[in-house]
Amino acid sequence: MNERTVPYSGGIRFSAHAVQRIFERSLRKIDVVEVIRSGEKIADYPDDLPYPTFLMLGFVQGRPMHVVLANNGEDDMGIIVSASGGVTCRGTTKRWTQK
Repeated sequence: MNERTVPYSGGIRFSAHAVQRIFERSLRKIDVVEVIRSGEKIADYPDDLPYPTFLMLGFVQGRPMHVVLANNGEDDMGIIVSASGGVTCRGTTKRWTQK
C-alpha cells in the first residue's frame, strides 16, 4: 500500500490534536515526520471528515510508530492528526491500551 508519502507540495502541519497527543506521549516531532517520509501506508479512511485520512506505520530505532495523516486536497497539504508508539523523549516506549 506504499503509495504516496510526503513531501506534499503544500507542506505538512501538525493539528492541535496531534501536538497534544505528541506532548502527552512524550514523542519527538522529528520521528513523526520521519514515519511520514519513509513509513508504509497501511490503512485508508476515505470517509473521514473534514479530509480523508490514512494510517502510516514506520519504525523509529526499531520500534513501531503509527501516524494518522490527512490530505487537504485543496492545497496539497499533509495534516498530522495523531501519533503513537515509537521512542519517547525519555527513551522509553508507550503502548496503546484498549478500553
